[in-house]
Amino acid sequence: MLNRLAFLSGSIACLVLLIGCGGGNSLITSTTKPADVYVAGYQSDASGKHTAIYWKNGIATTLPDNNQGSQANAIAVSGQNVYVVGTVSNGTHSVATIWKNGSPVALTDGTINAYAGGVFVAGSDVYVAGYDGRGAEYWKNGVPVVLTDGSEQAASNAIFVSGSDVYAAGYEYQNTQISPTSSIVAPVATYWKNGTPVALANSSQPSVVWALFVSGSDVYASGYYQKDSSSAPTAAYWKNGALIPLTEATNTGARSIFVSGPDVYSVGDGNSVPQIAYYWKNATETPVSGAASASGVYFNQIVVSGGDVYIVGGEQGTNGIPVAAYWKNGTAIPLADGTTNAFGNGIAIVPPPQ
Repeated sequence: MLNRLAFLSGSIACLVLLIGCGGGNSLITSTTKPADVYVAGYQSDASGKHTAIYWKNGIATTLPDNNQGSQANAIAVSGQNVYVVGTVSNGTHSVATIWKNGSPVALTDGTINAYAGGVFVAGSDVYVAGYDGRGAEYWKNGVPVVLTDGSEQAASNAIFVSGSDVYAAGYEYQNTQISPTSSIVAPVATYWKNGTPVALANSSQPSVVWALFVSGSDVYASGYYQKDSSSAPTAAYWKNGALIPLTEATNTGARSIFVSGPDVYSVGDGNSVPQIAYYWKNATETPVSGAASASGVYFNQIVVSGGDVYIVGGEQGTNGIPVAAYWKNGTAIPLADGTTNAFGNGIAIVPPPQ
């Protein structure tokens, strides 16, 4: 899989993503009361231990983890309820966890490492995507739904509910015969619709899905693919199974995808020094680098709401400390003061009352 670079440094600057340039590409900025912006991520102490945290409009709420270490990966808001998912260490293993209004509920028993990376709320039901030693799975109201048989490594990184259909997406390792005497085992980008797998490639072209969006009858999944087993990863998305490369740059991945009307938005990053993040609208690429010398930018999720484009992640500068931030229509809004490591992984937008 595509490896993330270690965070190097952190200072926040205003970045122009060019999302307002050109006649039909202009965005309409809301003139009403601002939306509420929720961001999930983590903050580290001097020893490097992560603690899960979420910010509402820049105000931080630390999530309990018995002082063992934790990380928040995704967030959803429904009515007055705030759901955050991630992992909590029990000192030996990571435990997939959901916090509802700040109260943690373990989704796994802590005997093996487990991960929770996506959350979706549909009515009174809460779905969480993740994986553990059994392979890819999701939890519905805390009850696990296992998607793979455990014979090969697999993960569910994202989840989306449309009507009565539940989609989860990630990857499953597969063994593909490439000659009479040889085969290759590699991850294959996969989504599961109501538990039935749909492979988007095969192991001769290793691939992974990180994000998922369903619009009507169309299923979008973003991540990366490799042209062959010896090539570097390249950011891409799939629409109804058709591969759409997003960049020529290698060692990149599309970590999020969002569909608004006819427009398809995605963000991601790659392994480079300095770190470069990428923003794509309808597969048109805008690379984004930090303002400070030797700085870098990470993008993790994109959401479009009320004509505004929100991106969450972090920026690093020359002092070695990453700063959690989100960008609204290209302007960076820091969430931490830069004295300790902090990073934003997920974002949820609640529009103002009409």
